[in-house]
Amino acid sequence: MPESTSTSVPKKRGLTSDSADDHAAKRPAPRRVNNSLSEALCQLLRDGTGSDLVLVCGGENLPAHSLLLESQCEFFAACLGSGMKESSERRIELKEENLDDVKRMLEYLYTGTFWEHDLGHKGKKDQRASEEIYNSFKNPSAERSDEQKQADPLIVCIRMYKLADKFGIPGLREEVWSKLEFYTSLRLAEAHESSIHVVDYGRTNRILGEWQRLMDAIEACFSDLGQLDSASVNEVADVLLEPLAAVAPNLLDPKASIRAHSGSFYLDMFRLPEGENRVFDDLQGRLERTPRLAARLFRLTCLESFRRDREAEYDDELMDKQYFNKDVKKMLKTVARLMTEPTEQARVLQCSSEGDHFREDGEPCSRSRVMVPTFGDLLPDTLVFRCPECEWEVTIDDIKEELDDA
Repeated sequence: MPESTSTSVPKKRGLTSDSADDHAAKRPAPRRVNNSLSEALCQLLRDGTGSDLVLVCGGENLPAHSLLLESQCEFFAACLGSGMKESSERRIELKEENLDDVKRMLEYLYTGTFWEHDLGHKGKKDQRASEEIYNSFKNPSAERSDEQKQADPLIVCIRMYKLADKFGIPGLREEVWSKLEFYTSLRLAEAHESSIHVVDYGRTNRILGEWQRLMDAIEACFSDLGQLDSASVNEVADVLLEPLAAVAPNLLDPKASIRAHSGSFYLDMFRLPEGENRVFDDLQGRLERTPRLAARLFRLTCLESFRRDREAEYDDELMDKQYFNKDVKKMLKTVARLMTEPTEQARVLQCSSEGDHFREDGEPCSRSRVMVPTFGDLLPDTLVFRCPECEWEVTIDDIKEELDDA
């Protein structure tokens, strides 16, 4: 019998035994990683992985990462970098702050924005969701409770502005301003690019539809931010006040029921009974109890009126230029036509005064000289043909009409 032979299979380099596959199977499953830095920061905010700091507020411990807080917030930089007990204990108590607002502040420090609506909102918390919530607002017929006011997203933004100023977070201040701008552009923008001579009652109606929310937020600017300097208060308040200043006079007659006719407009206005215009009376009451609000709205309303007056003057000047340009074109076309029709030139450009115009020496016009183009005396910006003897004037349209009738 032939001798049996054994064939040896070479082992792969690095494997010590046939049980290498079993060893690989025991390795831990790879940890899921985030697709971007923003996702990673959101994850750190949610689970607190690697946190080296605890914020205590409203009975809750909020894990945080000192590097993110110190780099954006003056308060945390001072607490953690000056040898205070917080820097060694890695624990900071925020006893005076609202828990939800502190969570929003942390959200901004980690993500660059914050959710101004109900934190219990189910679903995405992005700009589109915020837009849908703003658009769903229904103006209440009665004054809202303090709890409803404090939950309103505009007043949340105002509180966050105050928090940003207190903790020294300049980026958060800018984010609040951006959110208020988003709201006004969404809910209080002009209806269309209309002439300044046309009253935009569409915008007035939109402001009436947001009345309680808008006015509560404006009042909060001057009450909640009262300790801030005027420039900081106005920075926030003006975003909400400017749309109101643009339509404030319309609130006297929000339904546009009074029309100007035969000089009785002002009489009709003074006959408006007090107490029947709920919105205007509400505005007046708010102005009386908040003098700083009254002063700021007065200034912005004056500036808006001044702007409209100047734009009206510009529009009038522009219209005059357009009419003048049309007259110049007519004049050039008429002169060109007369140059090609010499027989018509002598007839049409002959002075057509009926003897009631005289020369400077008192003699009647000879009507022998050709009228020349110039500016009119009665209408200085209008081009006319004028007799050099008696200064009789004929408009370009009259000359053109004579040529067409010939």
